[in-house]
Amino acid sequence: FTVACTGIGCAGFPVVGTGLATGNFGPGGVDKSDGSGNLEFWLDSRDVNANGTNPANGSVVVTWSDKSGNDVDVTQNIANVATYSATGVTFNNTGYLIGSDVTFPSGGAARTAFVCASTPDTPADDVIFFYGNDGASQSYGILKTAAENVRNYFFANDLDDTGGWLPAGQTKVINTRYASSFQEIFVNGASTATKTATPNTSTGLDGVQIGGWSSFALNSNATIKEVLLYSKAINNAERIIINNYLSAKYDLTLAANDVYTMDDAGNGNFDFEVAGIGQASDGSRHIDARGTGAVRMWNPNGLANSEFLLWGHNNTPITSTTTTVGLAGVDGTIIEERLSRIWRVSETGDVGTVSISFDFTGVGGSPLGSNLRLLIDRDGDGFGDNDVTPLVGSVSNGIAVFSGVNFQNGDRFTLGNIDSAIPLPIELISFTAELIQNEVLLQWATASEKNNHYFTIQRSQSAESWHDIKRIDGAGDSQIRLDYEIVDTMPLQGVSYYRLKQTDFDGAFTYSPVKRVQLDGEVYQLKAFPNPTKDKFTITTGFELDKSNVKLMNLLGQEVPVVLQADGLFYEVTPQSPLPGVYILQVKKGFWAQSLKMILD
Repeated sequence: FTVACTGIGCAGFPVVGTGLATGNFGPGGVDKSDGSGNLEFWLDSRDVNANGTNPANGSVVVTWSDKSGNDVDVTQNIANVATYSATGVTFNNTGYLIGSDVTFPSGGAARTAFVCASTPDTPADDVIFFYGNDGASQSYGILKTAAENVRNYFFANDLDDTGGWLPAGQTKVINTRYASSFQEIFVNGASTATKTATPNTSTGLDGVQIGGWSSFALNSNATIKEVLLYSKAINNAERIIINNYLSAKYDLTLAANDVYTMDDAGNGNFDFEVAGIGQASDGSRHIDARGTGAVRMWNPNGLANSEFLLWGHNNTPITSTTTTVGLAGVDGTIIEERLSRIWRVSETGDVGTVSISFDFTGVGGSPLGSNLRLLIDRDGDGFGDNDVTPLVGSVSNGIAVFSGVNFQNGDRFTLGNIDSAIPLPIELISFTAELIQNEVLLQWATASEKNNHYFTIQRSQSAESWHDIKRIDGAGDSQIRLDYEIVDTMPLQGVSYYRLKQTDFDGAFTYSPVKRVQLDGEVYQLKAFPNPTKDKFTITTGFELDKSNVKLMNLLGQEVPVVLQADGLFYEVTPQSPLPGVYILQVKKGFWAQSLKMILD
């Protein structure tokens, strides 16, 4: 929609709405990624299959899937042209990936492209990063020339100025933008060249190619990380936000407009799913952003030129929660748990208050809106002391919304809950710890599992310092309910706490809510005397036994018959015709089980 205004006080109008239902979920929170906006093509090396998964490290990239919503996937033209690694998609100088048409709006000449890539170790050859044609001439593309500059295939006569912007063996963000008869090239956020010329205006193209064309092919050691193509000339505010999103994601230093600084190591490396809103020095603005993450911000009430608010997170799994929050009361209540994931903001200038939402529709859970709090840590010592009063939110259709939030540069924030009986969204169906006959039965269930390597049961007396007591293998990948249980046969006296740690094959991990158990009185303990003994001995556990509870095993694992005679809570055990030697006494009742080494003379 468009809101128009006439008369006094209309600075900044008309205002064009940008997805008020869910925010902009394209790169950096700019435009859509469902085929409904101007984002025509999006390749992301952190999401090669466009479904949250990647090929195995070192494997061939047969198809690189498009995330724009337009299904312009690219596939190898011959076998083994590129391989995948954590650094991106690396080409071997033998071919390219080719896809279907990218169709621009009829009559639209404006286009913008971003490429984040590393240049080959040797600069001698021209290298195509990204290319498309209309069957007669080049229509769009970005080429690194042997002179280490950018050749931009957006115009009938290419911009090919010597600049030396792309030295060998370096990773750069290249952005080319044009509208009407004007084009501009940016490298790492800085303008490097402009030109007035006649643009190509083709709407239907023969195909898009990544990594080479014709006699050109991307040299080995040259790696493409991300490619974006828009069917509009994005404004300066949007360009700055996208550059900061790519800079944080791939650990690059921008030469201009580096407005997101929380990706720096000194600020904690909040590098993930960076998105932002802001207004550039020319008055262009972007006021609604979510990006690929769960957090959306919009509606800044004090935005002025050269002011930006960007955020990113620390990549802790969003399904993980923690009770390490603190006991400070808030409006007569206590924060009982919070998301383990933490976000951090960079603010340039003062954008005023904003609205912020958390979307947890994809991870389950149904906390009440009245139980949720937006937690902000401003002094850097954690969320326990509430140095910024937590804000009450509301929940509708799986989205928690907070209004009138005034962030400051460097703030950390996350989502808290004042009632753990209605938990924050986690993938775990349940996790329980129950005291049975002086043992603790621990049970949990999962609705589904993805990349799940193993579970670890951890125990603590303080809920601060934790110790591993048992490891259980996970199912890897599963789409059905799975139930697990173990027994802690030697629990701690008094109050103790248990939690479940789930670890993926890639080392990422999450924690369950913490469970409290209290064991009062003497712990049931198996005792046997005399030991050594000649023919019989007495045992006690503190509770009643029958013969089926007691076994005496030799070191070969063979059971030796015994006679059991009760005397209150003491039992006389008489082995039948044993040979002298070492035996193992095993006593088990219900969930309780202990053993002792016995020596028979």
